[in-house]
Amino acid sequence: MKSTFAIDTDLKNQKPSVSETGVKDIKTRKDFYNMSQIAEATKWSINIIKQEMDSGNLESRKVGTRRYSTQEQIDKWIEKI
Repeated sequence: MKSTFAIDTDLKNQKPSVSETGVKDIKTRKDFYNMSQIAEATKWSINIIKQEMDSGNLESRKVGTRRYSTQEQIDKWIEKI
């Protein structure tokens, strides 16, 4: 019988996360960044990033249930601050 750790490792290897695979805009082919990637790069919390996206200060696109921003949108937002 396999341990749960081995099963979890196998599942992780089979299904990479969005941050590992990357997501691109269909029209512009630019990279999209999710809230956790933006929070990691800016050293701010995910809650602040979510609030900024919801208020419209940080432009984003909703893809399914997730929100993504391009590098240009992030740069514009940082310049505003």
